[in-house]
Amino acid sequence: TGALDNETIVTDVFRSFSTSSDVGQLDEFFSAFVQAAHKANLTLISNSAVRDTMLNLTLTALAPAFNRFTPENYALINSVLVPELGDYFSQANVIDNITDLCILLSQYSMNVIYNNTDFTRKDVYNTIRSYLNTGTPPKCYNATDRQLNSTAWFVNYIGVFITFITLDDLKSFVPSDQIQLFLENYENIQLFNNTAIPQDVISYYTLQLYPYNPNFNPLRLSPSVLQGFTCSGVRNFNVSKVKNIIRAFRPRQGRPTVPLTEMQSTCMYNYIRDENLQDFTNYPSDMLLYYNYENIEKINCKSYFNATGAANFGILSKILNKEASLLYNAISCLGISGTNLTRDQVEILGNMVCTLNASFIENSDPVILENLKHCRCTTGNITCSTIVDQAFPFGYSLSQFDLCLDANIVKNNQEVLISKVVDVSFQGVILNKLKEAYPSGLADEQVQQLRSVSRVASLDDINKWNITKIDTLFSLMISTDGEWESAKSKVIIMKYLGTAGNSLGTPELNCIGGVNLCSLDVSVIRTISSSSLSNAKPLDISNCSTEQKKELYQKANESFSQARTDNLTVNEVKGLLGANLPDLKTFENESTIHEWISKQPQASLDTLRIGLTGGRGDLSPTLGSAVDITSTFTTTT
Repeated sequence: TGALDNETIVTDVFRSFSTSSDVGQLDEFFSAFVQAAHKANLTLISNSAVRDTMLNLTLTALAPAFNRFTPENYALINSVLVPELGDYFSQANVIDNITDLCILLSQYSMNVIYNNTDFTRKDVYNTIRSYLNTGTPPKCYNATDRQLNSTAWFVNYIGVFITFITLDDLKSFVPSDQIQLFLENYENIQLFNNTAIPQDVISYYTLQLYPYNPNFNPLRLSPSVLQGFTCSGVRNFNVSKVKNIIRAFRPRQGRPTVPLTEMQSTCMYNYIRDENLQDFTNYPSDMLLYYNYENIEKINCKSYFNATGAANFGILSKILNKEASLLYNAISCLGISGTNLTRDQVEILGNMVCTLNASFIENSDPVILENLKHCRCTTGNITCSTIVDQAFPFGYSLSQFDLCLDANIVKNNQEVLISKVVDVSFQGVILNKLKEAYPSGLADEQVQQLRSVSRVASLDDINKWNITKIDTLFSLMISTDGEWESAKSKVIIMKYLGTAGNSLGTPELNCIGGVNLCSLDVSVIRTISSSSLSNAKPLDISNCSTEQKKELYQKANESFSQARTDNLTVNEVKGLLGANLPDLKTFENESTIHEWISKQPQASLDTLRIGLTGGRGDLSPTLGSAVDITSTFTTTT
């Protein structure tokens, strides 16, 4: 019919399989397709785009059913969709065992068959992950099978999808007692040389290398892998091995500098602090900022400052006052007089010029202007590893934090970044970066992670948020993240109510609380059902207007008017009403409250000190005074 020449038709058919809950359709399709292919003597789909699309969507949609496929099913995937794999399989081209299926997956991971479909790379990775988590790990590895004994396991079966891997995934794919099989494989190491991989994954991979092979040469490690260095990770290594790792961080021609945090730098320094270093080119520039200058021979001081000139001075904590001592020693070493720096002096100081005051900049050789161009990033671009550092964001000025924080870093690390930043000004920077990353507005998922950052948002910001789910409303109303201005809480609640099907039910009332409820118009409060109000947790409506309280009272009274079974004493009412006790006086002439007052001892009413009158003269309670005057207030304390 020509369908196999039409990529759009093929995509629609396979997409329906992925969204259908009836997995039997998959078997039926492949059974019918096998018969039709044999009948038409079809051995190859000539349209390569259709062939690639079918393979992509087949593996994505059918992964959960792999274990139920027949040899004919797999044969069709192999011979019709992936003819280039013929050399790997038997003469019959039948994928009837784990070896052949793993090879198919390997080719899929490395070749990235990924065309114009509605499926994302993450969908493809999820498919691969599902399959690799079946059976005994590590899946698709067998030391006795020449087709499955490659130690380039991560390259073979994760490939270009490595950026989606999580630490939990890594541990589930390859248990810690078996990961040594793949750690030193150079192809795997190169694969992990990717800054988009989560930092905890890189750290884990890096630090697993040394316990299993103390003789491993750290110089083979790439910058992004080296960035996973932590003090806790090397605490069980012998000192000489740690020193080798430290030297692996040294600047090398043709390789990007490995950015370090202050914690990493001071950790490294503690391992070499007793050494008499004079050859500074063998050590990372950032670490040298912490080296004891008294240990440096006078003849080598220029070499020292030339090495530190490439360092990131922004990692220095103000409390250590290292900038001042470094400059003082540099002035002495280089023979600097006044604030006039020569060209040679400027070139030696390098990034240290970023710490100089205006008088130095005005009076020095013009080449200083070239050095100053690098000062914007003196603190170092904020990366995943920067954020997880315990000291972050200590040491950053507001302008540095703004300049060094990229919108994509915020987008990909929103939750952990927000958990580390409490300064209101810095939170404003984060919010601005999120607006940059999501120009059309924040989705529910992003809004749910805002936490206290949400409190610095303007009304215009909030109006661009999606607040369609109760989970989003709940996250915005967590009281420990700060109070809302009345106008802002009103906008948030109204945006939620603007979604079809959303209302102020019991869960919503419990989440909003009384204070935020008081920000709503009476017309909105009127939409609350009496049952929702009666089932809600106690609400503090002390900030509500009289009109709002009256409306809430009427709602509560509707709920309890048919079941006045409580014979409450004055002390019980006092305990239930709490901060709302004065409202009892406000509504004392309402029939229900008036009736209850008339049946209480006046002496007991006087203990409330709110001026209630009209009680009984004796001290004995009246039998049958089953009037629930807390029908409003049990929902307002």
